[in-house]
Amino acid sequence: MSLLDMSYKQGLNIIVCHVNYQKRESASRDQRIVEEYCKQRNIPVYVRYANYSGKENFQSWARDFRYDFYRAIMIENHCDGVLLAHHGDDFLETAMLREKQGREVAYYGIREENYVLGMLVCRPLLGMFKEDLYTYARENHVPYGEDETNFENQYVRNTIRNTILNTYSREMKQELLKKYIVMNEEHRLQEQEILEEIASMQSCGRLPIAYLQALDSKRACMILRTWLTQREEWFYHVSEHFLEDVYQFLFSSKKVATKKIHEYLILKEYEWLDVVEDRSYDFEYILESIQELQTPYFKVSFMGSLKEGITVSEEDLPLTIRNVREGDSIEFSFGHKKLHRYFIDQKVPYLDRKLCPVVVNRHQEVIFVCNLGSNNAHFSNNPNVFVVK
Repeated sequence: MSLLDMSYKQGLNIIVCHVNYQKRESASRDQRIVEEYCKQRNIPVYVRYANYSGKENFQSWARDFRYDFYRAIMIENHCDGVLLAHHGDDFLETAMLREKQGREVAYYGIREENYVLGMLVCRPLLGMFKEDLYTYARENHVPYGEDETNFENQYVRNTIRNTILNTYSREMKQELLKKYIVMNEEHRLQEQEILEEIASMQSCGRLPIAYLQALDSKRACMILRTWLTQREEWFYHVSEHFLEDVYQFLFSSKKVATKKIHEYLILKEYEWLDVVEDRSYDFEYILESIQELQTPYFKVSFMGSLKEGITVSEEDLPLTIRNVREGDSIEFSFGHKKLHRYFIDQKVPYLDRKLCPVVVNRHQEVIFVCNLGSNNAHFSNNPNVFVVK
């Protein structure tokens, strides 16, 4: 409520999002406070009711729920970012919690700015403690409600707050804050060193496997963690055990192999290590006539290079243009070529295999493979259509 009041008085063009989790008696009261404040000042307010199923960790579920909500409203209203009211005590609680867990972390506390689901999230109150916000609310007659569950020790965070942090003086909190600032700076310098090392050896975001194999496992795991975090921030919190598994995976005799984590695949591919989304890449388009077509995967055009060209007739129609399927082969003058075997022989990258368009005629013959060419019956020096990846 203090952040809302400050934002309003600064003249910011704001929209308010309020989530009612319906888990405590005072939830309706809090919603009413927000709605009345906004109504009096003509501030748009969106309210969403949450219905927790009880099947997963509530805090994690609630975080996902509200950020999905913020993102939907942000897109709908073309907003620049999200303002959250985390303060200095929240910073210290988070830092102490992460230190207590004993895990490797990218940052102790809460960042002043970061991106979540593509949204810029800003926390302008980290330089203030909660007592400062109480003072602000009283002096500026800002209405607010207390969440009674904050005083219960149901979660580790609450225990840290109620049994440790609430016993600290302001000076003790400031000293603790300095400690974590120093630790974060040490992390930043270490990370910068690793990022420079990664930048010197990676190619198109991939890491050379031979380089990693030459390192001891501890150093290799540090590089892997930082490299993965460049793709998604949550990768920083993967376990040491997982990173060690990835390191050992590099020594596998398989030339191409994958290791799954959430919606991603760690991809070992010949001399390189990559990370790609684990999703279906299937696509299929039907052409009833010879015509131009634009898709996310390829385009059909009347212009292109000879290697992209194919000569088709009415007898071939309708054409199906799709990605490569198991068992696909194409006939050349020297015989049939299995596409799977061709990709292996030519060391075609994983995503290029998944997204390679092939043209199939009405007789279910593969008559063209993008960047490979057409079969004997459909090749000429004057193709009448081109399939461009």
